[in-house]
Order: sequence, then C-alpha cells, then structure tokens
Amino acid sequence: MERAIHRSPADGAEPAARRLRGWLTGGVAAGLAVAALAAVAVAPAAATSARAGAAAIPRAGSGGCVIQERAAFKPAKVVEGRNAHLVVVLRNCTGSSQTVDVTRFGRLVCIVADPVAEAVTIGAYQTKATRSEYLAPSCAGKGDITARVTSSAGTQLATRTAYVEVVAPPSST
Repeated sequence: MERAIHRSPADGAEPAARRLRGWLTGGVAAGLAVAALAAVAVAPAAATSARAGAAAIPRAGSGGCVIQERAAFKPAKVVEGRNAHLVVVLRNCTGSSQTVDVTRFGRLVCIVADPVAEAVTIGAYQTKATRSEYLAPSCAGKGDITARVTSSAGTQLATRTAYVEVVAPPSST
C-alpha cells in the first residue's frame, strides 16, 4: 500500500520525519529515509530565506545554512568627514556553531575601499551583527560596499551590497 506524504506549512519537520520513519522499512528504504529527512530539515529554512529575500546557500553535509540577512549603512546618508557604520547581519540556522569569513570591499564615492576580511563565529541557531566604521570622504556622491560571506573552506555562501550617500556639509552663510 502506498501512502502520500503531504507536508503543510503548519506541520513541523519532526512530525513529518516520524511519519516517514514509520512508513519506511528495510535497507534500501532506510537509505531513502535518511535522504528524505535531510530534505525535510533543509526545506523550511530554504523556503523562509527565499520569502524573506535573504541570500543563503545550504552548507553541504550539515543539513543547515548560514544566512546573510542584510547589509546596510547606518545612516544611509552621511555628511562628508562624518562616520557611517556598515552593519552586516548573519543568521546560523544549524545546530552547531559556525565560523564564516565576512569580506567587505567597494567604493566610497571617490575612493576605493580595499578588501578587509573578518572571521565571525555564530552560535547554533543564533543571529549576529557585525559593524564596520567608515569615514565619509570629502567628495559628495554615492558609494557602495559589498559584504561577501564565505565558509572557512572558501565556499561563497552569500553576497550583499550596501549603499551610502555622502553629502556636502551645509553651507554656513
């Protein structure tokens, strides 16, 4: 007798996994169960990140992922000679601590921002924000800094670009 497996968005991954284990028996079926359990465990995170517009790639063999939720300048508009902070928010959707490299590079209006890498460790199922301070150059215009997240093995996991507008100081007339 064949049974259809249906998983509604309200179902959790664990009840679906229990049903799957109950239905499958035998050596070949056990191998299929492991593959199906991995798919059930990864699918909710992938669907959530796709809906939220987050950049993520599941990490091979881990059944999970590290998601770069956003990269943004605070403030997004800054006066020449003042500081702006680039905030990069990362989320670990695995059950173990993950270390990734965050490399920032780009252009701040009239100057080039050389690549700067930072190792970031994110606890299991945790979210972490990193902050980098940039001094706005003395030339008005728009700039962008890209934050690239890579695994410790060098695999690119996500890339986001943050934009900043540098404005001239108000005239003192």
